[in-house]
Amino acid sequence: MKRTMENCSLIRKYGEPGRDGDFCLGFGRSEADDEPCEPCKKCEWLGLNQESDVEVEE
Repeated sequence: MKRTMENCSLIRKYGEPGRDGDFCLGFGRSEADDEPCEPCKKCEWLGLNQESDVEVEE
């Protein structure tokens, strides 16, 4: 089964974490730590895992 946001076990269990366009914002480790949890870090739908189209000027 292809991983999608609709079949994510965390979203089904806890609800929608929010979206950034077509990508998921993911779930934090805890209320005090907004670092994405391990399952979210590995997910292809996490917005933080996507390449940015914005170029950074140095």
